[in-house]
Amino acid sequence: MLARLALAVLALVALLAVSPQTGAAQDATPTADGDRLDLAAMVLDSRALPEGYRLNGERYVTGETFGRLAATSGGMTPEEVTATGLQWFYDSRYVAANGDDQIRFYVESYEDEADARAGFDLLEDETRLEGAEGLEDQEAPEVGEEPREMTVGTYATDQGNAGDELQTVDITFRVGSVIAGVAVETTGDTAPDQDLAEDLAGQLAQRVEGVLEGDYPEGVDPATRTSLLPLDPALSLEEGYLTVEEVLAASPSEDVLADYVSGYARVVALNLETSDEPWPFVTAAVSTFNAPDSALAVLDRADELQPALPQLERADRVRVPGADAAVGYRFDSPLSGGDEVDSFRVLLVVEGQLATVDVQGAASAEAAEEAALDLAAQQASCLATDEPCDDVTIPESLQTTDATPVA
Repeated sequence: MLARLALAVLALVALLAVSPQTGAAQDATPTADGDRLDLAAMVLDSRALPEGYRLNGERYVTGETFGRLAATSGGMTPEEVTATGLQWFYDSRYVAANGDDQIRFYVESYEDEADARAGFDLLEDETRLEGAEGLEDQEAPEVGEEPREMTVGTYATDQGNAGDELQTVDITFRVGSVIAGVAVETTGDTAPDQDLAEDLAGQLAQRVEGVLEGDYPEGVDPATRTSLLPLDPALSLEEGYLTVEEVLAASPSEDVLADYVSGYARVVALNLETSDEPWPFVTAAVSTFNAPDSALAVLDRADELQPALPQLERADRVRVPGADAAVGYRFDSPLSGGDEVDSFRVLLVVEGQLATVDVQGAASAEAAEEAALDLAAQQASCLATDEPCDDVTIPESLQTTDATPVA
């Protein structure tokens, strides 16, 4: 019942993202950043949900980080979480238009089945969680493998207004060395839909099994992820695959939407492990289209697709070596709490791949622009090859420690 172990994720501004067309990679072994399973590919997305649900956040953290965060919720220590062998934790949250209902997916990776069972025993023990007195474990539908359980009832949440409670139907199960689950929840008077939770759990189990076997669903291409600049995943704040609706609220034509293949975005805080204010933030996002013209058509409308950011201004004569075309924007990050321009965004196209490189909260406007253009050139170089992107140099203006963050 991992809902109570909420991570402190910032409500990041929506970033335009888009990436490289492949297709042959559908048979690839599901890995990410070395030995990391592609957990983000295992969860369902908005296409599987009832109409009106929209992505509200997705996050990917190390087992060590999750252990520290779990300890802040009380009831368990980081050492206990580490002892289970938890390697990585991923979750995504979708919120309904009414603002009361939400659906969460979560996936945990372990080295083997024994570790997965140990993780289940600890993290699914509601008696270890503060504010979970209103929860009850029931027999789960036969999805995935044992152990499995269905947790129902209410629990306190620190999301939204103080004192809010969520009603939940939360189904958790194992698939090999992976623990996965889905929770259908509401803060309103209407009880969560148990039938919906059971249906989504069945779909989730099938998708986890498929990705573990190298069978990726339509719209999820692992080559999109591996084409990104390899920013350190341990510093990730927000990360995952994106559907075309999550990337493009509007497009030049239906043909452009139909040409969309896959998208992936990662937002990292370069100072995450060394400061309470982990500036600057760097976003790398790539999406793939079947035709180069479609990516260029989106770039041509970049001005219309930018969110309403403070002091947003298009930069003149932006050039990125290796890119077919590029545009850039200066703005004041709404997350840094200042009132001066401290951020720069570059959008670029390389052979049907549309990428975003975004630097927020730099020391100055000049530092943000210089760093964003530097990283954009590195991203363009990666997109020009069919090989995974395996090297990145963090510009000196963004370095906040003696070590360069690498994957």
